[in-house]
Amino acid sequence: MISYKISSSACLDFVIIIPLCLLLVKALKSFCKWVVLDQYRKKPSPVRIKNYELSTDSNLLDKSDFNLGKPHLELLCGIPENVVSKLKFSKKIFRKQWSFKTHFEFKGLDFIIMSIVSENMAFYLQKFEYLIHGNFNRDFSYLIQNEYVFIEDIFDYINQILVDIAINQCYGEACMNDPDFFNSVMCLLDKQIAFGERNLSDSLKFRLFDIKMDFDRAREYLKDFVLKGKLQIMNKNITDEDHIIVNLILQYQKELNIHDSIFFSALPSYLNLFVNLIGDKISNFLVDISLDPRVFKKLENEQRSIVAKYGDSISIRLLDKMVYLDAAIVESIRLSSNIFGMRETQCDIFTPNGVFIPKGSFAVSNTNLSWGLGRECPYKDYCAKVMKMFAAIIIRGYEVSQGERTRDITHDGYFFDVVVRHVKTSLYLKKRNI
Repeated sequence: MISYKISSSACLDFVIIIPLCLLLVKALKSFCKWVVLDQYRKKPSPVRIKNYELSTDSNLLDKSDFNLGKPHLELLCGIPENVVSKLKFSKKIFRKQWSFKTHFEFKGLDFIIMSIVSENMAFYLQKFEYLIHGNFNRDFSYLIQNEYVFIEDIFDYINQILVDIAINQCYGEACMNDPDFFNSVMCLLDKQIAFGERNLSDSLKFRLFDIKMDFDRAREYLKDFVLKGKLQIMNKNITDEDHIIVNLILQYQKELNIHDSIFFSALPSYLNLFVNLIGDKISNFLVDISLDPRVFKKLENEQRSIVAKYGDSISIRLLDKMVYLDAAIVESIRLSSNIFGMRETQCDIFTPNGVFIPKGSFAVSNTNLSWGLGRECPYKDYCAKVMKMFAAIIIRGYEVSQGERTRDITHDGYFFDVVVRHVKTSLYLKKRNI
């Protein structure tokens, strides 16, 4: 028998040489790629834009590779989806558990919800006015004229009212009597609706096993609640059922070939956005005017003039006449904006000034830009009217302030998280009629 003995020095050479060869191949591959790209882009050399504009504790300094300002925002928004993708990024962040089919069908199903809302806007606004008055009358009926009430957390209070409105509009008021339904809605509302400075890193973490989250189970329950007939049983005695969004979808589902997934995806998402986005915007606005008596006085005078000329009712036509209220809400939203518009590049691209953005990079729009720049929100007009109606009802019935003017009043700044909120959450309402 012939035996072979490998020396220890040969083993050592083998252990060292193989990794070195692998490193050499990798380095050669990188060099070749650099040569090709350098020939393509000519001059200037690629510039890597650091995202220094965000706050120092923001993980977006690590997660967004490029921060594009106003000159390139419209370019970013106009590039096709297969080059710079917003849908694929949102799938990674918000809808990890959804199938790709459900995720990519969402936009079309959301358009159906938007069409229903637009077609029935006058009725919905009238219903909202009734529900807002009902909530305030129930909670503050004990107040006498010129008496203050302290609200410790205006964000929580406004959101409670909007939950009532959203359930009425989407599913019908009787559904609130079902504990499992109500718990599913509240679970859904805990789901993040945007990526903020502090939650993006966690959302992008790789997980070996993606466990279905509670809010996805809540969506499943809401879907089954409709499709298995429980909703129809709950709403059988409702008088205005023809305007409930679910009933309108069911009425035209066969004719328009609407997939059942609308009850899992688009409808719960609409409810979530309605409560959380509008709620935070209205609450920030109320805190803003409570801090500035001069602005509140002008808003009050505008409402007094409209009531004297047109009466107490609020129509869509009258909302358009509330010019100062419109300007005040827009300014409040501008001051508390947290819009990123992040997209993921699907291939190597160049901006007009020669900046090279590699495939797989996250490109984010300048956070200081106003909401709506570069694209049109389909719910823009609807949300504006809801916010103006809500604000007008409060201004007509209550003085919004920080209490006695003898004490010092401070702004206290904002929390920049999933959404932007005033640090100050409390204010005073004093009942009176203008």
